Amino acid sequence: MVVLAIVAVALLIIVVTVLLMPVVAHIKYSDTFELRLSYAGITIPLEGKKNKKKKKKIKPDGKSKKPDKKSKSKISLDDIIAIIQIGIKAVERLLKSIKIRRFKLAVVVSGEDAATAAINYGRVCALASATYPIIENSLDKKHTDISVDLQYDSKTTANADIIIKAMTLKLVIIALKALIAVLPVINNKNKKGGATNERSK
Repeated sequence: MVVLAIVAVALLIIVVTVLLMPVVAHIKYSDTFELRLSYAGITIPLEGKKNKKKKKKIKPDGKSKKPDKKSKSKISLDDIIAIIQIGIKAVERLLKSIKIRRFKLAVVVSGEDAATAAINYGRVCALASATYPIIENSLDKKHTDISVDLQYDSKTTANADIIIKAMTLKLVIIALKALIAVLPVINNKNKKGGATNERSK
Protein backbone atom coordinates (compact mmCIF):
# COMPACT_ATOMS: atom_id res chain seq x y z
CA MET A 1 0.00 0.00 0.00
CA VAL A 2 2.82 2.39 0.86
CA VAL A 3 4.49 1.74 -2.50
CA LEU A 4 1.22 2.33 -4.37
CA ALA A 5 0.67 5.56 -2.45
CA ILE A 6 4.17 6.77 -3.30
CA VAL A 7 3.66 5.89 -6.99
CA ALA A 8 0.28 7.64 -7.03
CA VAL A 9 1.74 10.80 -5.45
CA ALA A 10 4.68 10.74 -7.88
CA LEU A 11 2.32 10.41 -10.86
CA LEU A 12 0.16 13.23 -9.52
CA ILE A 13 3.22 15.48 -9.15
CA ILE A 14 4.30 14.67 -12.72
CA VAL A 15 0.83 15.40 -14.12
CA VAL A 16 0.54 18.69 -12.21
CA THR A 17 4.04 19.72 -13.30
CA VAL A 18 3.25 18.92 -16.94
CA LEU A 19 -0.03 20.87 -16.81
CA LEU A 20 1.60 23.90 -15.19
CA MET A 21 4.30 24.14 -17.85
CA PRO A 22 3.70 26.87 -20.45
CA VAL A 23 3.42 26.31 -24.17
CA VAL A 24 5.11 28.94 -26.35
CA ALA A 25 4.30 29.42 -30.03
CA HIS A 26 6.67 31.50 -32.15
CA ILE A 27 5.15 32.57 -35.46
CA LYS A 28 7.16 34.21 -38.22
CA TYR A 29 6.12 35.26 -41.68
CA SER A 30 8.08 36.99 -44.38
CA ASP A 31 8.31 35.16 -47.68
CA THR A 32 7.54 31.87 -45.93
CA PHE A 33 5.50 30.85 -42.90
CA GLU A 34 7.33 29.46 -39.88
CA LEU A 35 5.91 28.08 -36.63
CA ARG A 36 7.89 26.81 -33.67
CA LEU A 37 6.28 25.24 -30.61
CA SER A 38 8.26 25.12 -27.37
CA TYR A 39 7.28 22.97 -24.40
CA ALA A 40 9.37 21.74 -21.47
CA GLY A 41 12.57 22.88 -23.18
CA ILE A 42 11.72 21.03 -26.39
CA THR A 43 11.23 23.05 -29.58
CA ILE A 44 9.28 21.59 -32.48
CA PRO A 45 9.58 23.44 -35.81
CA LEU A 46 6.53 23.30 -38.05
CA GLU A 47 6.31 24.66 -41.56
CA GLY A 48 3.31 25.16 -43.78
CA LYS A 49 3.15 22.62 -46.59
CA LYS A 50 1.22 22.87 -49.78
CA ASN A 51 -1.58 20.41 -50.03
CA LYS A 52 -1.04 18.05 -52.93
CA LYS A 53 -4.13 17.15 -54.84
CA LYS A 54 -4.75 13.45 -54.82
CA LYS A 55 -5.62 11.91 -58.14
CA LYS A 56 -8.91 10.07 -58.19
CA LYS A 57 -8.63 6.43 -59.08
CA ILE A 58 -10.90 5.45 -61.94
CA LYS A 59 -12.40 1.99 -61.74
CA PRO A 60 -12.28 -0.31 -64.78
CA ASP A 61 -16.00 0.04 -65.41
CA GLY A 62 -15.65 3.83 -65.36
CA LYS A 63 -18.43 4.18 -62.81
CA SER A 64 -18.05 5.42 -59.27
CA LYS A 65 -20.34 4.41 -56.46
CA LYS A 66 -22.65 7.18 -55.31
CA PRO A 67 -22.90 7.72 -51.56
CA ASP A 68 -26.10 6.53 -49.95
CA LYS A 69 -27.99 9.70 -49.12
CA LYS A 70 -30.32 7.93 -46.71
CA SER A 71 -27.45 6.71 -44.52
CA LYS A 72 -26.18 10.26 -43.91
CA SER A 73 -27.96 12.49 -41.43
CA LYS A 74 -27.81 16.15 -42.36
CA ILE A 75 -26.81 18.64 -39.69
CA SER A 76 -29.50 21.22 -38.96
CA LEU A 77 -29.14 25.00 -38.89
CA ASP A 78 -29.73 25.00 -35.12
CA ASP A 79 -26.82 22.59 -34.66
CA ILE A 80 -24.56 24.79 -36.80
CA ILE A 81 -25.51 27.90 -34.79
CA ALA A 82 -24.93 26.05 -31.51
CA ILE A 83 -21.48 24.85 -32.62
CA ILE A 84 -20.53 28.37 -33.77
CA GLN A 85 -21.59 29.80 -30.41
CA ILE A 86 -19.51 27.19 -28.60
CA GLY A 87 -16.54 28.04 -30.84
CA ILE A 88 -16.90 31.77 -30.12
CA LYS A 89 -16.96 31.14 -26.36
CA ALA A 90 -13.89 28.89 -26.65
CA VAL A 91 -12.01 31.58 -28.59
CA GLU A 92 -12.97 34.21 -25.99
CA ARG A 93 -11.66 31.98 -23.19
CA LEU A 94 -8.52 31.28 -25.19
CA LEU A 95 -7.79 34.98 -25.73
CA LYS A 96 -8.19 35.60 -22.00
CA SER A 97 -5.81 32.77 -21.10
CA ILE A 98 -2.95 33.55 -23.50
CA LYS A 99 -0.25 36.19 -23.29
CA ILE A 100 1.16 37.65 -26.49
CA ARG A 101 4.76 38.38 -25.52
CA ARG A 102 5.67 39.83 -28.89
CA PHE A 103 3.47 41.15 -31.69
CA LYS A 104 5.31 42.78 -34.56
CA LEU A 105 3.46 43.22 -37.81
CA ALA A 106 4.51 45.34 -40.78
CA VAL A 107 2.33 45.50 -43.88
CA VAL A 108 3.13 47.40 -47.07
CA VAL A 109 0.04 47.81 -49.22
CA SER A 110 0.12 48.44 -52.95
CA GLY A 111 -2.06 47.87 -56.01
CA GLU A 112 -2.28 47.90 -59.78
CA ASP A 113 -3.01 51.64 -59.70
CA ALA A 114 -3.41 54.43 -57.16
CA ALA A 115 -7.14 53.85 -56.67
CA THR A 116 -6.75 50.10 -56.10
CA ALA A 117 -3.85 50.69 -53.72
CA ALA A 118 -5.91 53.19 -51.71
CA ILE A 119 -8.85 50.76 -51.48
CA ASN A 120 -6.56 47.93 -50.36
CA TYR A 121 -4.96 50.21 -47.77
CA GLY A 122 -8.38 51.10 -46.37
CA ARG A 123 -9.35 47.45 -46.10
CA VAL A 124 -6.16 46.50 -44.25
CA CYS A 125 -6.52 49.43 -41.86
CA ALA A 126 -10.15 48.50 -41.17
CA LEU A 127 -9.15 44.89 -40.46
CA ALA A 128 -6.33 46.02 -38.13
CA SER A 129 -8.68 48.41 -36.29
CA ALA A 130 -11.26 45.64 -35.80
CA THR A 131 -8.72 43.04 -34.66
CA TYR A 132 -6.65 45.15 -32.24
CA PRO A 133 -9.34 45.61 -29.53
CA ILE A 134 -9.89 41.83 -29.46
CA ILE A 135 -6.25 41.03 -28.66
CA GLU A 136 -5.41 44.26 -26.80
CA ASN A 137 -5.72 42.79 -23.28
CA SER A 138 -3.38 39.92 -24.20
CA LEU A 139 -0.65 42.13 -25.64
CA ASP A 140 2.64 43.09 -24.04
CA LYS A 141 2.60 46.77 -25.05
CA LYS A 142 6.42 47.10 -24.76
CA HIS A 143 6.90 44.52 -27.50
CA THR A 144 4.03 45.51 -29.77
CA ASP A 145 4.65 47.23 -33.08
CA ILE A 146 1.99 47.37 -35.80
CA SER A 147 2.47 49.38 -38.96
CA VAL A 148 0.51 49.64 -42.21
CA ASP A 149 2.12 51.66 -45.01
CA LEU A 150 0.95 52.60 -48.48
CA GLN A 151 3.39 52.53 -51.38
CA TYR A 152 2.31 52.87 -54.98
CA ASP A 153 5.53 51.72 -56.63
CA SER A 154 5.97 48.38 -54.87
CA LYS A 155 4.18 45.11 -54.25
CA THR A 156 2.09 44.21 -51.22
CA THR A 157 4.21 42.54 -48.54
CA ALA A 158 3.76 41.47 -44.94
CA ASN A 159 6.22 40.63 -42.18
CA ALA A 160 5.17 39.19 -38.83
CA ASP A 161 7.00 38.11 -35.69
CA ILE A 162 4.66 36.87 -32.96
CA ILE A 163 5.29 35.00 -29.71
CA ILE A 164 2.31 33.57 -27.81
CA LYS A 165 2.50 31.98 -24.37
CA ALA A 166 -0.21 29.93 -22.66
CA MET A 167 -0.48 27.58 -19.70
CA THR A 168 -1.12 23.96 -20.62
CA LEU A 169 -3.68 23.54 -17.82
CA LYS A 170 -5.80 26.44 -19.12
CA LEU A 171 -5.70 25.06 -22.66
CA VAL A 172 -6.82 21.63 -21.44
CA ILE A 173 -9.69 23.19 -19.45
CA ILE A 174 -10.83 25.24 -22.47
CA ALA A 175 -10.72 22.14 -24.70
CA LEU A 176 -12.68 20.06 -22.16
CA LYS A 177 -15.34 22.76 -21.74
CA ALA A 178 -15.75 23.00 -25.52
CA LEU A 179 -15.96 19.20 -25.82
CA ILE A 180 -18.56 18.95 -23.04
CA ALA A 181 -20.63 21.69 -24.71
CA VAL A 182 -20.44 20.03 -28.16
CA LEU A 183 -21.36 16.50 -27.01
CA PRO A 184 -25.09 17.26 -26.44
CA VAL A 185 -25.29 18.79 -29.93
CA ILE A 186 -23.70 15.68 -31.48
CA ASN A 187 -25.96 13.34 -29.48
CA ASN A 188 -29.02 15.33 -30.50
CA LYS A 189 -27.95 15.11 -34.15
CA ASN A 190 -27.43 11.33 -33.90
CA LYS A 191 -30.86 10.86 -32.30
CA LYS A 192 -32.51 12.87 -35.07
CA GLY A 193 -30.60 10.87 -37.71
CA GLY A 194 -31.67 7.57 -36.12
CA ALA A 195 -35.30 8.64 -35.96
CA THR A 196 -35.20 9.71 -39.62
CA ASN A 197 -33.73 6.35 -40.69
CA GLU A 198 -36.41 4.44 -38.77
CA ARG A 199 -39.17 6.43 -40.43
CA SER A 200 -37.69 5.84 -43.88
CA LYS A 201 -37.77 2.09 -43.23
